[in-house]
Amino acid sequence: MKTPLSALTAALLAGIPLQAEEELPVATMSITLITLGIGAVFLLYRYLKSLQTHVNRCDAIVRDLPLPLLWCGKEGYILGINSLLTEHLGFAPRQLKGRRWFERLMPDETALKARHRLLSRDGAPVSFEAPVLDSAGKAHRAIWHIGRSETVTVIVVELWVK
Repeated sequence: MKTPLSALTAALLAGIPLQAEEELPVATMSITLITLGIGAVFLLYRYLKSLQTHVNRCDAIVRDLPLPLLWCGKEGYILGINSLLTEHLGFAPRQLKGRRWFERLMPDETALKARHRLLSRDGAPVSFEAPVLDSAGKAHRAIWHIGRSETVTVIVVELWVK
């Protein structure tokens, strides 16, 4: 049975059950869909909250490791940096997050060589000596250890003792 939209709205507000072609009340179908939608949103919220808690725990562990390291997404954007590396280089984490590691922490000519070396290794871990830039732009000797997976790159920067 076809009903104009205004009549359908009035009928729903008045609580009058309308019959769909399958003989199931439209109001019942609407309530069922709304309930399923709310349930799905609630389950998704719980899952994302649990995932966020797990990520926060992992971040806390990595941030406090006694190795100067940072981790990046697939495209090289810095997702996190631990406190030891920020101390040594004089950066606040917010100054580096969202920036590409090879653009911010290496001189231009070195960054190009490092990216080429990474691409030629086809995902295998790589180590090399190259300067690292501090927050003032001063270069320091360092050994870079870079490991990659499909989704994340982990970089340990072994700084030479001054």
